[in-house]
Amino acid sequence: MSLRHRRVEPESLAPKLFFVFESLKGQPNQFPTVSKLRSNYVLSLRHTMHTWHRALRQFQLGLLLLAALCMPFGFFQGPLAGFLALSWLADLRWGQKWHDLRRAGWFWAMFLFYGLYALTLLWTVNKDAGSMSMQVKLGMFIYPLVMAGIRLDERQTRRIIAAFLLGLLAAGLYMLGRASLIWINEHRNAFFYQAFTERLVHPGYLAMYYCLGIALLFHTVLLQNAGKRWKIGAAVLCGFFVLILLLLASKLGLVALALLVAGYVVYAIIRFRRWVVGVAALLLLAGGFVAAWNFFPGLRDRVSNLTETLNSKTPIDPTEVESNRVRLLIWSADITIISSNPLGVGAGDVQDALEQEYAIRGMTGAGEKHLNAHSQFFQTTIAAGWVGLFMLLLIVLGPVLWGLRVRYGFAVIFGLLFFINCLPESMLEVQAGTLFFGFFYSLFLLSASRNCLTPLKAPPLAWPL
Repeated sequence: MSLRHRRVEPESLAPKLFFVFESLKGQPNQFPTVSKLRSNYVLSLRHTMHTWHRALRQFQLGLLLLAALCMPFGFFQGPLAGFLALSWLADLRWGQKWHDLRRAGWFWAMFLFYGLYALTLLWTVNKDAGSMSMQVKLGMFIYPLVMAGIRLDERQTRRIIAAFLLGLLAAGLYMLGRASLIWINEHRNAFFYQAFTERLVHPGYLAMYYCLGIALLFHTVLLQNAGKRWKIGAAVLCGFFVLILLLLASKLGLVALALLVAGYVVYAIIRFRRWVVGVAALLLLAGGFVAAWNFFPGLRDRVSNLTETLNSKTPIDPTEVESNRVRLLIWSADITIISSNPLGVGAGDVQDALEQEYAIRGMTGAGEKHLNAHSQFFQTTIAAGWVGLFMLLLIVLGPVLWGLRVRYGFAVIFGLLFFINCLPESMLEVQAGTLFFGFFYSLFLLSASRNCLTPLKAPPLAWPL
């Protein structure tokens, strides 16, 4: 007989059932109820979600460290931002993420700026160029979106800052080593301007990076209650960064450097009353610029060309290709396009409108090189009209006004540094500018601990009447 039709005798089951019931006497919870099972399932799910969230957060912090480290080289910035966006999507706590975004006012400022650019695609003609412009600016949306929900403690903030400073040091050593090898093997000078930064980002962007690095060294070490060794190391690193800035020979970078260092010295004199040290530092700064003027002829030539252009009274030849003169011609063309298109021509038609105006004015030098508006404020106004200019001023100068109100000095410095660089350059038209701005905008305004970015407290100012 098969097992399927086998008869089970009741007598054979009795001892087994008796043993089961005897073992369960006085143990009413031996068989879990439905509510008990549901409670255990919820606890297990919460534990799994908590573990998943912690793993995602560590992954995100690793990506931020890599982004800061690789930024001076321009390596992997797009893929790192993409992985960061995927990690945000993998976080299933949608309610918490929405709560974080609602509280992050500076995210919404950036969201409106990016959204306005996307809106201009409705009337732009060159859709391909428009979509490319949106891709270049995507990092300005991804970083605030993700970092709005990341609250870094002081140790984590210092690690990210240290990674960026280490990247600047490595990039500087790489450029010096490469230029030295070229001098030895080819007997060619590659220690200056674009030859110095070949295969890396443009000298203007690198100069902005190094200015920010100097500001970070002042705020996190030199103006903090740090040890003597840390301050000596930070001072040496500042000197190295200044040397790299002189070799980059970016005119705007040198102006920003002079304003930055002079501002810090004056701050130290007034707030900490270190008059002798402050005056000595100012004299050292002045001596350094005099030495650079004499030892770096390329730098002297670039500054001389700038002053000659500004003091010249003769009309500029439309076919001019020299950077200072052609920039003045381009700004005149920018103003003409803006006056004719108060709502903007659209994100994809900016370059087409510029080159059309270049052709009308006979600006063959600017047309052959396909130069952009050479000012982010003009560039954005041409693309998105006066509303676009307002939104750009909101995300660039808004942190300055907010930082003054809440006494967050580093937000003021960062906003002014980027504002100065946006005056003669279209900083948000390449990823070297958009990813830099999106990353540090989000770090300083949304995620970073302000303790390590706040200088050592000094006694209140006692202004004489």
